Amino acid sequence: RTHVYQAAYSEDQTQRQIVSELLDRVFDGSAAKLVLQALAARKASPGELAEIRKLLDAHRGGKDK
Repeated sequence: RTHVYQAAYSEDQTQRQIVSELLDRVFDGSAAKLVLQALAARKASPGELAEIRKLLDAHRGGKDK
């Protein structure tokens, strides 16, 4: 017999849960500290930086472009 396994949670749900716990435990709830450390630890590509800017703009309602 063949067994087929399936994840209980999506990759996105798992990542969000892990990041939420990391924010609380390591960065005292500060998303800014997490992002700054992530960018300091490893160089982001121009595409990644553009995606980050786009997400920030969307998060603040597209103001101050």
